[in-house]
Amino acid sequence: MDKRSKVRAGSALALAILASCCGLPSSAVSGPLCSIPSAHRYARALRWYMADLKSSFPESGDYTADSALTEANYAAVLSGLVDNVGVNGIRVPMIPDYESSGAYPELYSRIIAAARGLGLAVYASPLSFGPEQYEGWSDARYAAWIANYVAAFRPDFVSPFNEAGFTDYRMRGIVRALRYALARPTVLVGPDKKLVASNIAELEAPYSVAPLFDVIGAHNTGGDTTATPENWARLIADAPGGKPVWSTENPAYWSVGQRAGLPGLIGAVASGVKGLVIWKGKPSLVDDAGQPTAKACKLAQHIVAPL
Repeated sequence: MDKRSKVRAGSALALAILASCCGLPSSAVSGPLCSIPSAHRYARALRWYMADLKSSFPESGDYTADSALTEANYAAVLSGLVDNVGVNGIRVPMIPDYESSGAYPELYSRIIAAARGLGLAVYASPLSFGPEQYEGWSDARYAAWIANYVAAFRPDFVSPFNEAGFTDYRMRGIVRALRYALARPTVLVGPDKKLVASNIAELEAPYSVAPLFDVIGAHNTGGDTTATPENWARLIADAPGGKPVWSTENPAYWSVGQRAGLPGLIGAVASGVKGLVIWKGKPSLVDDAGQPTAKACKLAQHIVAPL
C-alpha cells in the first residue's frame, strides 16, 4: 500500500471509530472496513441482528427524509442492510390507524415481500407508544387488530406492545385474547417496556406478565442509564424458563450510548442477548443507496464474523 492509500485507510478508520464511539454523525463509508462475509455468524449468543425500520414509514412521528423508505430506494436499502451491514431481520410497524390489513399502502406490502425475498426475518411491533392511541378499544378489538395483521403479513415475530403503558391486567387480557384469535402459531415478544430496569421490575413482580411471551423483549431508549451489562445479565437470569432475551430497540453505539455517559450496546451483546434491534436502521446503518454508515461498520467489526 502506498503512502496515499495508507492515509485514506487511516482516515476511514478514524471516521468510523469517532462516529461509533463518540457520537459523531455516521456518514456513509465504504471499503474493507465494511466488508461482510458471505457466510457469517454473530457474536456471543446473538442469533438475530435486526434493523429497525419503523421510523421509515410516513405514519411514524419520527419519519424524516433521511429515514424514509420510498419506491425509489427501498430495494437498495434492504439489499444494503443484508450485503453491507449483515443483518438478518427488520422491524416494521403495525399501524393502529389501519385496523384492516387492506388499508396498508401497496408500498408497505412490497417492502415486506422484498425483505422476505432477501431472506430477512420480519418482526412487527405497534407503531404507537402509550395508551392514548387505543382509548376506547376493548381487549378483543386490540387483539383482532394484531391478529388481522398477522394473517395478512405473516411476520416471524410480533410484539403486541411498544412501551404501551398498559397495566399488567390489561396486557394479560390482550395477550390471552390474541392467542385465541391467531390463526397460526406466532412468536410473541414482550413486554417491551421503555427501560431495561422497568423490564427487570416486571420480570421480578409477583404476577409478572413475562410468562405470556415466547421471547423477553426490552427497550433501552436514548436516555436509559440502566442499560448496563449487569442489568442485561440480570434480565437474562430473570427470564422465566430460560426464555431468550432480546434488546428490541437499541439506539446505542458499540461502546458508548446514543449520548455521552450512557452505556453502549456492547453490554447487551456481551451479556448474552439472543436478539439485537438497532433503532432507526435507516439512517443509522445505511443511506438511501444502501451504503453502510460508520456506525454500521463498527458494529459489524464486533458482531458479524465469518463462519
